[in-house]
Amino acid sequence: MMGVPQAGVRGRARARREGRRAGPWALLAGSGITMVLAACGGGSGSNLDAGDSTGTTAASPGGGNTSTSVAATVATSPTGTGVEQSTTSSTVAGAAADTAGPTSTGKTGQSGQSSTSGQTGGGGGSGGGGSSSTTQSPVVNPATTTTTTTTAPRGPQPQSISFPAPGGGAVKYALDRSVPLTASATSGLPVSYEAVDGNCDLQGPSGVLLLGAGSCTVRASQAGNTDWLPAAPVEATFNILNGDSDFTLVAPSTALLADRVVTVTFDNVVGSEDFNVDASGACSGPGNVTGASSADLDLLSTGTCTVTVSQNGNQDFNIGPPHSASIVVT
Repeated sequence: MMGVPQAGVRGRARARREGRRAGPWALLAGSGITMVLAACGGGSGSNLDAGDSTGTTAASPGGGNTSTSVAATVATSPTGTGVEQSTTSSTVAGAAADTAGPTSTGKTGQSGQSSTSGQTGGGGGSGGGGSSSTTQSPVVNPATTTTTTTTAPRGPQPQSISFPAPGGGAVKYALDRSVPLTASATSGLPVSYEAVDGNCDLQGPSGVLLLGAGSCTVRASQAGNTDWLPAAPVEATFNILNGDSDFTLVAPSTALLADRVVTVTFDNVVGSEDFNVDASGACSGPGNVTGASSADLDLLSTGTCTVTVSQNGNQDFNIGPPHSASIVVT
């Protein structure tokens, strides 16, 4: 093994000492490599060798550690072989802790490419090239509660009948007149009727025929079904008032005395057929006429015959208004 000259050994040792005192900037000055460092978050930098980049750690106000990375740009000189490359890392707040974790410093590759990495400290965040992740708890839908109401089957329900008296309690009699019955049940089921007393009779499913003046009592009932109980029968009583009598008097306008008799007729008779015929002047009347539709007048002289016919009442009809006519006898 050949010996190394002492002067050469001492020169190299001196160069190393001077290099250490001058720091990494002196070493980079002659390498053709320019490095620009930007520290984020106000953290302190570390000593770098040529081509190195490092992360820094800054303490958070709450006592936890915040890991702050360094953006490093390594550019080669025109004669260098490195590739210009930029690496930017994010700052992630770590959980509160009493002490800060260590910072890891990565080394550059052989071709001048920068590499930045970091390690998580005891309470610190990610390093220079670290990334953050968030885990979200799954959303749990609230349980759906279904309430079921059970209704016990019901039996037949009670019902009642409302039965207003026809005509408000009074109806005027007329021949062949029928009045409606308007009872109703709360169940909505149809009501049946029965004539139980008075001058009336049922006509159809919901009518009552008047038979004369007096009164009438009708009973309404509803038998029920599987859903409704039978209703209590209800009776309605109303008065039947005497009807009005009327007729039309038909008489000729002239008569011949030689005929001795002239006839007048009673048309459109309503009510009683009991008439009272009164004649004056050139004629005389027969007086009371019952059950007839006409009357003969006796001619007494020439002149004017005046006839007046009134209609008598009976148990079902009132007395009708009188009707008059004049006949000229020649």
